[in-house]
Amino acid sequence: MREFSIRDAIQHFSWIYGMSDEKFEERYKFLEKLLDLPNGNTRVKNLSGGQQRRTSLAVSLVSFPRLYV
Repeated sequence: MREFSIRDAIQHFSWIYGMSDEKFEERYKFLEKLLDLPNGNTRVKNLSGGQQRRTSLAVSLVSFPRLYV
């Protein structure tokens, strides 16, 4: 995942989940704002540790999984 840009990493996993490009755009914009992600063209390998963790969280939330508490 370190060679991907932030946007590429999240989009890669959206494709695994079978998500359409339109749905990805909607969710990406939501996650970008929610998690205060840096510019989507920034390479994951160039992010700070905290930014990498937020990107990983965005990847895991892109499919809006059901969360159990």
